[in-house]
Amino acid sequence: KTINGTYAFDTSTSKLTITGALGVSNITCTATVSGNELHMLFDADKLLSIMTGLGSSISSTSSISSLLSNYNGMKVGWTMTK
Repeated sequence: KTINGTYAFDTSTSKLTITGALGVSNITCTATVSGNELHMLFDADKLLSIMTGLGSSISSTSSISSLLSNYNGMKVGWTMTK
């Protein structure tokens, strides 16, 4: 599938900014290359706040909510291999 958009890479900070792809105006991540692999890490703070909110509203997941509240600056991502 073809995805249209542009990207810019800041070599001093290793930040990759993808614009206009996947229906989102801007996506920023940390990107590193190792051999033939591209590693992309995204800040997960927004995901954590959503999960914490859901956990607090469902009693069976209150332990998940309390666990997630202990994380700060967590990142999620993937590796792509050429």
